[in-house]
Amino acid sequence: GPALLCLALAALAGLAAARAAGAEGRWPDLVAIAPTVALLLGAGAYLDTALAGPTPGANAHASAAAAALAVVEELDRLPPRRLAVELVLAGAGEAGRLGFRDYLRRRRRAARPHELAVLALGPSGAGRPVHHRREGVLPPRRAHPALLAAAARASEGATAARHGATAAADALRAGWPAIGVSARDADGRHGAAHTAADTPERVDPAALAATVAYAVRLARAVDREL
Repeated sequence: GPALLCLALAALAGLAAARAAGAEGRWPDLVAIAPTVALLLGAGAYLDTALAGPTPGANAHASAAAAALAVVEELDRLPPRRLAVELVLAGAGEAGRLGFRDYLRRRRRAARPHELAVLALGPSGAGRPVHHRREGVLPPRRAHPALLAAAARASEGATAARHGATAAADALRAGWPAIGVSARDADGRHGAAHTAADTPERVDPAALAATVAYAVRLARAVDREL
C-alpha cells in the first residue's frame, strides 16, 4: 500500500544520504535492492490502476450512500434522546475524500470535538458488518476509544476489522471522535468493489440491512452513554 511505498522511498533516501556522507563498500547497494523492487512493483500497480477504466461502483460507493440514508431514516423514525443526527454525503471518495475534507474545514472552527461523534460508512453490500479499529495511512489513526467500546457492545455478532479507509480517518485527523463501519466478506474484502463486477445485482440486500442495523445500534449505544 501507500505506507509501504513511502517506507521504501525513505529507505532509499537514507541510503543515498549515507553514500553522500562517504559510506563505503557494497552494503548500501545490497540493502537498496528490496526497496527498489518494492517501488517498481508499486509503480506497476499504480500504472495499472491509472489505465483501468471506470467501474460500476455499486458496492464501493453506492451501497455506502444507501446505508447512510437508511441509518438516518431509522434514527429519524425513532429519534435519539441526546444526539442530533446530521447526514453528510460529501462525494469525491476516489479523490482523497475532498468533499468531506472541505466539510471539516468549514465546520472545524465552530465544532467542539467533545460534542461530536462521526460514524463513517464504507462499502456495505457484501459479507458481514464490521467496525474498523484504525483508519487511513501514514500514520493510521485509531478509532475513538469510547466509540470502539460502544461498537463492541452493539456488535451482536459483528466483528472488528484491523483497518479501514473511510472518512473517519479525516475526522480523526481533525481531532473529532470517529469510527468507521462497513461490510466485509470471508476474505476480508468488500466483495467485488473496485472491479468491473461491482454491479447493482452483486449487492447483497441482507449485507446492506445488517450493516444498517449495526450502525443504528452503535448510534443508539452512543446516545445512551451521553
